[in-house]
Amino acid sequence: TLRRASHKTMPGQSRWPAPVLLPDDLDDTDAPDALVCPITQELMTEPVLVTTNGRTYQREAITRWVREHGTDPLQRSERLSEGDLAPNLAVRQMVEAWAREKCGGRLPPQPTEPGPVRVAPAPSRQAPAPAPAPAPRAP
Repeated sequence: TLRRASHKTMPGQSRWPAPVLLPDDLDDTDAPDALVCPITQELMTEPVLVTTNGRTYQREAITRWVREHGTDPLQRSERLSEGDLAPNLAVRQMVEAWAREKCGGRLPPQPTEPGPVRVAPAPSRQAPAPAPAPAPRAP
């Protein structure tokens, strides 16, 4: 079974690369911090660059955050829109190379065409929650 993030064209963008497909049983607990999303604390399969500050997040997580809050989750005083997001191709290549090495040189066949992104609605809450503090990664 494969784990796959989904995606769509963002405003101002015409095309986004397909996510990196990873085996479900890939142990990513020792992934380098630069490849881990500060929001989800998971290996990014669709890394997105915030063009205004250079931070990188998992696409679905930052898209949801921007839609709900309109700010950067690590710097809430900084206003963001979806137009401030762009694919981070360098980090995507690093994720693919790291995962390939972990999988003995082989990954599932990678898609060449993007598909739609599905951003799950966040649970309703009465007041916005504070930004999560980045959790330390286990050694």
